[in-house]
Amino acid sequence: MPPPPSEPLPPPRPDARLLGRGEFDKLDKDAGAFSATAGKYYQQGDYGNALTWYRKALDNFELEFGHLEKQLAQFVEKFGDEHDNTVKTRDNIAKVRNNIATTYNNIGESLRGQKKYREALGWLQKALAIQEQTLGKDDANTAVTYNNIALLHDNLRDYAQALEWYRKDLAISEKAQDTNTATTYNNVGMMYFHQGDADSALEWYRKALAIQEKTLGEDAPGTAITYSNIGEAYRVQGNYDSALPELLKAYRVMADKYGEKNRDARAIRSNLARAYDKSGNDRPFADWLAESLSR
Repeated sequence: MPPPPSEPLPPPRPDARLLGRGEFDKLDKDAGAFSATAGKYYQQGDYGNALTWYRKALDNFELEFGHLEKQLAQFVEKFGDEHDNTVKTRDNIAKVRNNIATTYNNIGESLRGQKKYREALGWLQKALAIQEQTLGKDDANTAVTYNNIALLHDNLRDYAQALEWYRKDLAISEKAQDTNTATTYNNVGMMYFHQGDADSALEWYRKALAIQEKTLGEDAPGTAITYSNIGEAYRVQGNYDSALPELLKAYRVMADKYGEKNRDARAIRSNLARAYDKSGNDRPFADWLAESLSR
C-alpha cells in the first residue's frame, strides 16, 4: 500500500475533537449499522432512504477521522513517528479514510439512481481523490469507482468519456477475468453499440460471453443479456440469420427464469419479433416462436 498522504484526505471537520474510547466505539458500531441499513434501501431501489442513512454513516466516519487525526498529532509529539501507538493510529486513519471514500461512492451511486447525475459525479470524484492517493490507481476498490464514473457518463450519453473510464477500470479488473470483468466488457460493447459501431460492440460482447458461459453457464440471466446484446448487434447490421438464434437463446433463458411477462423477457421478445419480421419468413412469428421454444 502507498505511504500515508502528507495532507489528510478528507479535510478535517471544524468540530473535530478527541473522543473517549466508548464514544469512539459507539460511533464505529453505529456507522456500520447505518451503512448496512442504507445498503438494504439501495438494493430495494429506495435511493432517498439510502441517501439518508449513508449520510448518517458519513457523519460518524468523519467524526472518527477528526478524532484520529488529533490523536495522531498527540502520539507523534509524545512518542515519535515509529512508536506502536503512532503506527496503529495511522493504520486506523487509513481504514476510516477508506470507509469515507466508500461512503462517498455509495452516496454518488444513490444520487445516480435518482438521476441526479451531475451531483453524483461530484461525490464519485471525491471518492476517487481519496482512493487514488491512499490505495493507488491499481487497487480493485479504485477500479469500482472508475466503473461507476463510466456508468454515470453512460447515463449522460457521453459515450466517449464512458469508454475512457471503462478502460481505466479494465486496466485493473481485466486481470481477474471474472463476472465483473465480463460486465465491464459488456458495458464497453454497449458504448460502441451506442456510437453505431456494431462490429466493435460484437468483439466486446463475445469477450464477455466467453467468461460468462464458463463461470455462470449458458442458462444464467447474465449470460442471456449478453446473448441479447449480440443478437441486437447482428440485428442492426441486418444480419437476421445470426441475430435470431442469439435473441432466441436470450428469450428462452429469461422467460424460463422469470416468466414471459418479465420486463427483460418482453423487451427481448420484441427485438426477436423485429428481427424475425425482417428475415423474410412469411410464417406468423408466434407460430415460429412456439415451435422454436419447444425444441
